[in-house]
Amino acid sequence: PSAAASYVFKLHLWLLLALLSPLLGGSGLIVTPDLPLMFFYAVALSLFFCWQKKPNLKMALFLGLAVGLGFSSKYMMVLFALSLLPFVALSPSLRAVFLRQLPILFLGAVIGALPVWLWNFAHDFASFKFQTAHGLGRKVWKPSWTIEYVAAQVGIIFPIVLYWAIKARRRAFWVFHFLAWTPLLFFLFTTSRGYVEANWPIVAYPAIFVLAVSAYPQGARGLKFTIGLWATLLSIFAFIICVRPNWSRGIKLDQFYRFDRIEEVSRDLSPLYARSYQMASKLYFAQQRPVFKLKGINRKDFFDFLESSIPTEKVYYLAVEKTDKLPLEYVSSGHRVIRTIPVDETHEIWQVRVE
Repeated sequence: PSAAASYVFKLHLWLLLALLSPLLGGSGLIVTPDLPLMFFYAVALSLFFCWQKKPNLKMALFLGLAVGLGFSSKYMMVLFALSLLPFVALSPSLRAVFLRQLPILFLGAVIGALPVWLWNFAHDFASFKFQTAHGLGRKVWKPSWTIEYVAAQVGIIFPIVLYWAIKARRRAFWVFHFLAWTPLLFFLFTTSRGYVEANWPIVAYPAIFVLAVSAYPQGARGLKFTIGLWATLLSIFAFIICVRPNWSRGIKLDQFYRFDRIEEVSRDLSPLYARSYQMASKLYFAQQRPVFKLKGINRKDFFDFLESSIPTEKVYYLAVEKTDKLPLEYVSSGHRVIRTIPVDETHEIWQVRVE
């Protein structure tokens, strides 16, 4: 009974950490590619444990399929394989089964990731090239990249949680050590080639929480304090978004309403284009009419591959930030800004004529 009670306690503790952590749980309020990534990561991990206990071709196919679907959600899913390959290699019996069933595992992964490969093949592998340059494209290392990454991860994971995760020593949790530290070390290495966003190692956090609760004494208070702090911060976050959105002006939370003024000013302007996919998506949803990001402005995204993102009208409107410039390709084609409509301290709308 005491062992069962301890298991239930640790299970509830892990669940609270996962639901209340700033990125793993708190960011679930925001729609990002991390959500489907974490879903398929959890499915793949569950299937891996089932395959480990009873390896068969059907389970191997489903495991590969889950990994492939996770890769279609976000490329960080490749860290799942990188984390588990050393664990499999260190187990002679598991290694032998893995080698025999590798073709089926690979087949499932290819099927799951097929949409990504087909799209990239049809578009000169633009997505792969962008992601490689985005994370590994710098030739000169900036120490601030590494310092900020380490500081961000310690802050997000939280020192108390990190302490107990490092203290986990039980052999039964070796797999979680690989799942926890491989992504963190991988991105630590990539800080030598570029800036790493704080959420990129998100797949490591569930395993870190497992390690922390496995080593955590039931009578201690450190993780309980962490959970209380996170719950308070999440409540404040929800309050700001739902009740006092103006309090978040100037910080990242303004993404929820930063384009509202543009929506008001541009409601009767047509055709309307936007400077970013975020702006275009918000205006498209709010105004219930097609609004596309102008092809070639800002960083490349899905809109740049749509014909509708290229204006065909003689006069159109473009919502921009005041520091923006019309792309050179449009200027050379006779596009001229003939009127500027003020919006707020950051944004304005251009009326553009094609001469």
